[in-house]
Amino acid sequence: LNDGFYYIISCKGADDRRIVMDSTGEKPSVELKTGPFTEDQQWKLVPKEEAVKEVAECKATIKPNQNSEIILDKKEFVMSNKKDCKAKLALLGWKPDEVGVQDGELTENQQWYLEANPDKPECFYMSNGRYPSNRLAAQATAGLVSYNGNRYSDQLWKFRPSGLNDGFYYIISCKGADDRRIVMDSTGEKPSVELKTGPFTEDQQWKLVPKEKAVKEMADCKATIKPNQNSEIILDKKEFVMSNKKDC
Repeated sequence: LNDGFYYIISCKGADDRRIVMDSTGEKPSVELKTGPFTEDQQWKLVPKEEAVKEVAECKATIKPNQNSEIILDKKEFVMSNKKDCKAKLALLGWKPDEVGVQDGELTENQQWYLEANPDKPECFYMSNGRYPSNRLAAQATAGLVSYNGNRYSDQLWKFRPSGLNDGFYYIISCKGADDRRIVMDSTGEKPSVELKTGPFTEDQQWKLVPKEKAVKEMADCKATIKPNQNSEIILDKKEFVMSNKKDC
């Protein structure tokens, strides 16, 4: 992602043991882990002489109770992924299987209108700005789709805060007990979206940006992208402060 973050991996053995921050306990701790590469294993290497400025910038980005300030019902949002702020959840066409992600300029098909279900107010229908009759759905066989017509329970979604007060949410299907979530898959030629269960990871987190603030948010996103940021750093005989990506 050229964002200045690194995995710190043991050179001993072939299992790629990595330093990970565990924030599940009363206080954060660190340990070694193998398995999937996740956000809590990423560390930003800040040169010693820049550390004071970096910590000040970190504090400035933390807004108390940011998640709780958002009202979802009858509001329109652009939703960008935490792994890549340029990648916005979009409806690429009116057909059921045309749910995806887009970067570039803001368009109507990247805008989502949320409407609470009167019987389950914690769950919302998500209709698209370009195709307002289509609602996002989580189906057992087809996966993440959109369709119009009557309203069904597979079109209901809940928004769980990331827990970091950073404005990001997990988008979780209200149907079933397996917490299926919308995840961005960036392993292919082009990023795509699908439904997943299992561990809660960064690529499942989406920032809900009110429609009227989306232009500024995308400008801020572009300003944070520094080409080849990782390759500019020299490690040998240097001193660093290392902050975790899950909590700067």
